[in-house]
Amino acid sequence: MHYIRLLKSPTLSRSGKKFMLDLVFTITTDLGDSFLYPDEPIDVAIHAEISTDSESKKKDLFKLSLETTKLQWQSGMRVAKPSVDISRLMQQTLNSKNKISLCISTEKFSARTVSDILASTVVSEEEEQDGQIMPVWFTLNPDEAEVEVFTRRLYLPGTSEQEDYVEFEEEIGESIARHIWDAGVIAFCAIAESWMLPMPTDTEPSGLKALKKLFAGPKPINVLELGCGVGILGGGLSAVIPRMRPPPSRRCTILMTDLEEAESRTRSNMSRLLQARKSKSSNTPPVKLLYENLDWEEGRKGEFDFETQNHRWDLVMLSDCTYNVDMLPALVETLSALHTSNIAHAAASSSSSSEASSGEQSLSTKVFLATKPRHTSEEALFDLLSQEGWTELHSQTLPLPVLGAETQSVDLYLYEKLQ
Repeated sequence: MHYIRLLKSPTLSRSGKKFMLDLVFTITTDLGDSFLYPDEPIDVAIHAEISTDSESKKKDLFKLSLETTKLQWQSGMRVAKPSVDISRLMQQTLNSKNKISLCISTEKFSARTVSDILASTVVSEEEEQDGQIMPVWFTLNPDEAEVEVFTRRLYLPGTSEQEDYVEFEEEIGESIARHIWDAGVIAFCAIAESWMLPMPTDTEPSGLKALKKLFAGPKPINVLELGCGVGILGGGLSAVIPRMRPPPSRRCTILMTDLEEAESRTRSNMSRLLQARKSKSSNTPPVKLLYENLDWEEGRKGEFDFETQNHRWDLVMLSDCTYNVDMLPALVETLSALHTSNIAHAAASSSSSSEASSGEQSLSTKVFLATKPRHTSEEALFDLLSQEGWTELHSQTLPLPVLGAETQSVDLYLYEKLQ
């Protein structure tokens, strides 16, 4: 998959009544290691979304005009620098002080919805699937001098509401840190479509079915995410759970963890998700979303902070965490340390409740892993998991077409460790 990414903060200039917005963006892969190289030029459009009523619920989308007659991304390009006339928009919003949301997207191959993205992973003998390009959104606020972040929107399946999407911030610039990556996107989309749409049991992937089954039943469930990045998997899960079909009946706590440098962006995205949740009424049990720093070098020794140590984790999740093979031993040993912590919680609770009667199930830890294989050295992970006593329960490979390049893949696994 390719992503439109802002390289610099958009610059707004004014000459009389004319307002121009200067943009600098690229179209690249998730790690920024390859620019889009299409066989034919791809048209790029810039749209503006503005609120049209006082409650900001109804929004209209306007296509903006450029200084040049047409904006295209062509083979060999590394950056685009269009100037956009936003005079009409500014006149409409200056008095109201409303924010303007702008979107840069391609006319074709746009990865706008969960269903669009998953459709590209379906293998068909009749038709070869095209790769997709994820749009980028950013907000202009008349009271703020500079745009500091851009966002990704993923519109949820089976919904008709214009605003029923999840949105995550990323940082402007060329760094690959604090961005969403392919495996996290595909894993979230697969979970969202499986859980939100009715799916015949004979066609639903066994791993996703088993994952969904974990969330059925009356008891609260606790989920921990390792290496959460900007929060697309754990944060996205918190948005999907209240929309599950059938609706869940149990409370859920999701703890996202990562290194300290990820904390600020993750918490900002948590705030976005919370605001979106408040705008929608729901009769389902609430999802508690938390964040805590966790370094695997400490985790492998069982050294956890309060939230990680204080819960028994029914499910551990991670995506895009296997690319740094030097950290694989610390990762696997952290998973085993979490399992050891779970056993201690089970032993403590069984001595004071009837939970001991649940038997072997109460002494297992499950891990959901999403990875996009980038080099063969990552396969060492599976040997390490086996050596630590983890057993593979389910696996699924989803093809990931890439425009102008060979098809890649995302692998989804469900592992379990018993006492």
